[in-house]
Amino acid sequence: RGPQLHIPNRVIEEVFVEYFIKVLKENNIEADSIRVDTGVTELLNTGDISIITNEVSKLLAKMSNRDFMNFDEKCIKSLYIGLIHNDGFEVYSEYPANSGYIDLLLRRKGILGNYDIMIELKYLKKSNRKLLESKRVEAIEQLKRYSQDERINKPDLKKYAIIFIGSDYKIYEV
Repeated sequence: RGPQLHIPNRVIEEVFVEYFIKVLKENNIEADSIRVDTGVTELLNTGDISIITNEVSKLLAKMSNRDFMNFDEKCIKSLYIGLIHNDGFEVYSEYPANSGYIDLLLRRKGILGNYDIMIELKYLKKSNRKLLESKRVEAIEQLKRYSQDERINKPDLKKYAIIFIGSDYKIYEV
């Protein structure tokens, strides 16, 4: 297994996200901005994460097999951050909660929207598809544990386990 990517703090994370988005654009891998705006609006108003996740999937599908070498959930997380960043949500990566770290926590800015969103991401190579069920159970257990944290346990919190298998995905609402 190769070196593991670790983003040490929020400033470095923002630089990494900007760099990652720049690399995607340089390789003509761009998201449909109208669909992204629609997806963020849906996320804010209904808590539906499917449109944004579909846009992430489309970006992944445009990448070459070589792009997936040493690929992990942090790369997918960067795509979500890049698409959602500054659009009605404060985006927190690796938010500390109940003896762990939430992959992504999206908190509404001001009075916008109806939901905060908690996301646990998992990534499997297509050759590891057989691990889907164990990853699903792991992600759901993590979400349940994190949601017990009194700072985030609110009735307007939507919780999602999202597992990518290559560019395909499964969404589980908890």
